[in-house]
Amino acid sequence: MIGINWDMLRMKSVKIMGEPAVNALETGADAGFTVFQKIKTGGIMGIWEFIKEKFGDLKDVCASGADGD
Repeated sequence: MIGINWDMLRMKSVKIMGEPAVNALETGADAGFTVFQKIKTGGIMGIWEFIKEKFGDLKDVCASGADGD
């Protein structure tokens, strides 16, 4: 649709960060690597679902803060 796919993203990432860093992002189990892994496995829709999930969490946090919990 907009020309973004895993191969293109990976190629750009390797160019910017280097192969070792990209390999670490692809295989890392840390939560910081979640976005990179979502893009790899689900493409644009995977990252969209991740964003919706995180905004849902933010909404819950804000609502509980407003309630005084």
